[in-house]
Amino acid sequence: MWLYRNRANHHVGFGSLGEQRWLFGQSAQTIQLIPNIAVFAAYQGKPISGAKYCYQIMDHVLDEAEKRASSFPLVGLSVHPDNREAIHIYTEKYGFVWVKKDRGLSRMLLSLR
Repeated sequence: MWLYRNRANHHVGFGSLGEQRWLFGQSAQTIQLIPNIAVFAAYQGKPISGAKYCYQIMDHVLDEAEKRASSFPLVGLSVHPDNREAIHIYTEKYGFVWVKKDRGLSRMLLSLR
């Protein structure tokens, strides 16, 4: 888990990366999982110029995932289906695809291959 700060040394958000086994049909596969990623409310949509914190955090987490891609090439996350902004970012900017609904959340996957 990482806690992110801006140049003024203010905490702006956090992200984490782990591993989990996901069931695909009848078989389970270990994937890299992003269980948490967030920008604190006061910093959402910021900074005004340059890459927004949400992209900076996601880019870093995916850079870390790339380091493990030879062993675990799939990255997964779960997002609430009403969180349209996050879904847009995950699908349009990063290429995640919807896999299935599980316990009210949409599970999404990204292949690092």
